[in-house]
Amino acid sequence: MKKLLTIAIPTYNRSSSLDATLLDLVDQIDEHIRGDIELLVSDNNSSDSTEEVVEKYIKNNFDISIKYNKNLQNLGFDGNCHVAMEKASGEFVWILSDDDKVCGNAIKTVYRQIENNKEVSFVYVNYNIKQGEKYEESRCKININKVVDGESFMIESNLAFTFVSSCIIRRSEWVKRDYMKYIGTRWYHAFVARDLVLGAKVLMLAGNLITMNGLDLKSSRAERRLSDSDEDGYDFYLDAYVQLLLFSRGMEEVGYSEGVCNLIYKNVRASALRQIFYYKATVDIYKFKEIRYFCEVLRKTYCNKFSYWLLEAPIMYLPSFISGNIYWIVSPIYKKIKSFVK
Repeated sequence: MKKLLTIAIPTYNRSSSLDATLLDLVDQIDEHIRGDIELLVSDNNSSDSTEEVVEKYIKNNFDISIKYNKNLQNLGFDGNCHVAMEKASGEFVWILSDDDKVCGNAIKTVYRQIENNKEVSFVYVNYNIKQGEKYEESRCKININKVVDGESFMIESNLAFTFVSSCIIRRSEWVKRDYMKYIGTRWYHAFVARDLVLGAKVLMLAGNLITMNGLDLKSSRAERRLSDSDEDGYDFYLDAYVQLLLFSRGMEEVGYSEGVCNLIYKNVRASALRQIFYYKATVDIYKFKEIRYFCEVLRKTYCNKFSYWLLEAPIMYLPSFISGNIYWIVSPIYKKIKSFVK
């Protein structure tokens, strides 16, 4: 019997985080909804105890549908998300990171909302972000659950759907297009959402149903650099921002209105200076090839605007010990001012 919802968890060598996530999930799947929900773990060929962890939950939860897939090789995060969509049997597929926490009633809430809005093609799940002992709201400031059209979703979500665990995709709509071209963009789920929601209905769920576990700036970027630099050697976060620029520039080609295209591009463009400072403040090795690649993309996407030559380019080309230290000096002052204003 086909399930209504698959909760698909792409994972790689994080058995401890996966164990905690699966424990939370099985505790929430009660007898009233378990017949319509499937848990799917897609393992990117882990070398740790991931398989043993999943087998434990399969053995101890015979009344819950739990599936395990192990790729023959590491396909990267995008490739693993694509495989998870292929392997899922639910009509809706919730792509959930293996270290994000779902709140106590999240699964039941999501399930009931989908059950009552089966006509939608995409579901956005709002969230908050944990930084140490503090919590921050997502970029999406909705107060009530609502069904909107795709263009309205792009505006109201304020790009918050770039957080993978906020995305629930209707699989019958996903199979209508070839999304393999987005593998390697680092934003597979966001590109899928962008293409899929245009001309469709989107269910937006308010409240903080998920908590993103954020690390401090240095720790999060160091973790990514250990495992996710691409084959050309480009920094993960640097290239991810470039891909997000290309994402925004490609919206017109997909069919979005000029107003929406301009708004999304403006939002992505606004974070350029911050991304540069983050990069310069945390990079260990100054790579001219990396700097040149990033600056060339910025120059083209910004159409040689004066601000690029005045700010972004000089900061990128300055040695890291200069431009990076600017961030560490200014950032605490900015945070204090921001806290005071709030």
